[in-house]
Amino acid sequence: MAAGVPGFNVSRTRGDVNGVTEAPEVDAQLKGNVFYWDVVHPEGHTGHRAMADLAVHLLADAARAVTKHRHYNHTADLARAAAPLPPPMIPGNWESTTDKCFIGDMLQAAVLPPPTPAAANTAFQWLNDQPAHKRAKWGLVATQPGASIDFKIDTTTPAKSNVEAAELQ
Repeated sequence: MAAGVPGFNVSRTRGDVNGVTEAPEVDAQLKGNVFYWDVVHPEGHTGHRAMADLAVHLLADAARAVTKHRHYNHTADLARAAAPLPPPMIPGNWESTTDKCFIGDMLQAAVLPPPTPAAANTAFQWLNDQPAHKRAKWGLVATQPGASIDFKIDTTTPAKSNVEAAELQ
């Protein structure tokens, strides 16, 4: 990363803080060269492969440790296994309950059109719901009590498929 090797460049991201890419010619130059899609998500094959390598390396180390130290204290190991996990190293960085991520244009595109033009949904607006001094967090915000909105989201994926959020619309 420090050397700026293509695919591991962390000096910038492909998407902005809202996950929106720049002009197509700029995005074409960034694709495959940067590590992060936005300030949270790894980009494409390089970023995801590196994150997967971290997990695989951890599991491989654990497997080697288990086979190397066959003599262990069963009671102590059970007590350690029953202990609660420590909190995340990064405060508030708890695991997600879903593996689908709809942000920016992808979220807006998933909104179902109204059945008739007269039923157009004006109860939701695309707004930044954060104060000016915080990082922008854009989303569909209800502007009327009791408002509802419908989304069309395909949650099916065939086995062994490479699915990106853009394909789930």
